[in-house]
Amino acid sequence: MQNILIIGADSTIGAHLKKHCDAHGKTVYGTTRHANRCTETTFFLDLLNPDAFHIPYHITIDTVVFCAAMSTIKECEENKEKSYQINVTSPITLATYLKNRFNPFMIFLSSNAVFNGSKPFCLETEPPCPINYYGQCKVETEKKLAKITNKLTILRMTKVLHPDHALIKKWIHDLKNGEKIYPFTDLMLAPISLDMVSTAIEKLSALKKSGIFHLSGKQDITYAELAKMIGKKINVNESLIIQTQDIEPNIKIYNSLATHNTQKILSLLSQHHENVFSDLF
Repeated sequence: MQNILIIGADSTIGAHLKKHCDAHGKTVYGTTRHANRCTETTFFLDLLNPDAFHIPYHITIDTVVFCAAMSTIKECEENKEKSYQINVTSPITLATYLKNRFNPFMIFLSSNAVFNGSKPFCLETEPPCPINYYGQCKVETEKKLAKITNKLTILRMTKVLHPDHALIKKWIHDLKNGEKIYPFTDLMLAPISLDMVSTAIEKLSALKKSGIFHLSGKQDITYAELAKMIGKKINVNESLIIQTQDIEPNIKIYNSLATHNTQKILSLLSQHHENVFSDLF
């Protein structure tokens, strides 16, 4: 039986992964930043003070999944010191401690933000070229983790959509109240579901296959296209959806990733955006 530790078990992905692993008979431990949520299997972790983290001596861990992060690009740009502590220093400190204690297989959740978005379907083998601080931190952590252990998977993901996604909830709220929304026509997303993420992580933890893997939607769509799909689903007037641009004319920022390793080794095909969309309602 696998003993899995989820760093950030009460994050959106972490919580879904925990339920998924529980349902598949794994022994699951987790961390939380909320002291009142600690149990015999959930341990307190302050990402701003990772040196204080400790796992009871009677517990064994063979797989660690790093889900906790500061992932809002704007927040990372505005709070670089805190972002670096959470997205770089903490996972490296924790990985060092866990390597020395258990020598586990590690799965680090990364992002398409390691690329600049100038083209779709970046390969696993392409050199990173981030254009924001969040992406820069992810690249640095990927490299530093690879120096700590060779039992490591880097799992880069595109946009994960779910019913509690802040932007989706705001759009639905505003549209239902007759308020206009302003989605971008030049920013793209290749959405994936929480089920896809948890399934991929479970497969990786079972195979313990090191390397870089990508999870991506089958194609890029614009945020404006997504907004229209939502408007149609909740039956609101399309005139409430005002398409706008975020960057220079005729320039698009892509979100999609090539998924050769994921398809070949994990036998997981990229999701169509309509299938991901159906899970939102």
